[in-house]
Amino acid sequence: MRKRIFLQVSVTALATFLIFGCAKKKGATGQNPEKRTVEVVKRKTLNKGAETAGKARGTSKLWQISTGSGYYSFPAWSPDGKKIAYTDYQDGKQNILVVEVGKDGRPKGTPVNITNSHSIDEHPSWSPDGKKLVFDSNRDGGKRELFVIDANGDNPKLLYRHQTKNGLKESFHPSWSPDGEIIAFVAENNIWVIGKEGKNSPVRITSFGYNDYPSWSPDGTQIAFYSNNAIKLIKADGSENPKTLTGTGGLKSNFPGWSSFPAWSPDGKKIAFVSNRKKMLESKEVKYYDLWIVNADGTGKAEYLTNDRHRESFPAWSPQGDKLAFQSNRNNGFYIWGISLPANYSVAKSNVKNKIKK
Repeated sequence: MRKRIFLQVSVTALATFLIFGCAKKKGATGQNPEKRTVEVVKRKTLNKGAETAGKARGTSKLWQISTGSGYYSFPAWSPDGKKIAYTDYQDGKQNILVVEVGKDGRPKGTPVNITNSHSIDEHPSWSPDGKKLVFDSNRDGGKRELFVIDANGDNPKLLYRHQTKNGLKESFHPSWSPDGEIIAFVAENNIWVIGKEGKNSPVRITSFGYNDYPSWSPDGTQIAFYSNNAIKLIKADGSENPKTLTGTGGLKSNFPGWSSFPAWSPDGKKIAFVSNRKKMLESKEVKYYDLWIVNADGTGKAEYLTNDRHRESFPAWSPQGDKLAFQSNRNNGFYIWGISLPANYSVAKSNVKNKIKK
């Protein structure tokens, strides 16, 4: 069972339902995922904050990536786009799996266990060269800490031990920087950064509220993260106060309502995230969450990619910028799915050189 206590009610409710509130049916069947499509529509904000769908922007194909009787979460695309790592939770243990995928993002062959323990191993993040993964685990003494492992599952290594540095109790949700030198993570409700070798003490870059799910900009200068029901941006060195991207008063997009799980596009121009805003504005059940995309500079309007009675979470861009992997409770269980993006959403891989100070 998870021991982490969330301080924000909305995040607590979501995590509790996602992990424990929907028991999976073994051998569940449903509509052929290869034939599913999702209407992609543009949001339109009315004067009083109400919202209605604009004309359709096209359709996007959906396909199922993970199968089986587990609870699957936290997809992460390898830098070369040929593999997807994700977490498999079943039978009281949680491990990291990797599956090969084709150019279309569909799985090829059988997933391979990168970890195979009786502990909680979750939230994999690839090194930029694709040779290693960082993840959090309670395998060493029961406390959640950061581990680095070879991409083939060899040589797991504790990044650093809390009891001897800074007194941090537990660490979660690591994210590897684009230059491979720094790892961002969550501890004590704040975003921290530490060198890839774990030799120096971690540095805290936020100091307010409840913060989670860091995601690096492709040039390494900023980190997007969840904070108090909104998505915020902060300089990677913490030198400036964060800016609100989604939420009341957010940059130029002004997107009030709950939003989380930010994922930066490969070209740095867009951020995918999850929100129940549309359901809330339509007075529908807010337990359903859609995929959204917003310009990273806050200009324009946020647009939703999915609009249905499902729970989407943890979006992850393909390196080519034309697909997203994400978690959804479609097909009678919590699986990893893929969605192709219409041409107007697709982005090219960034050619911007990393600017992180080493």
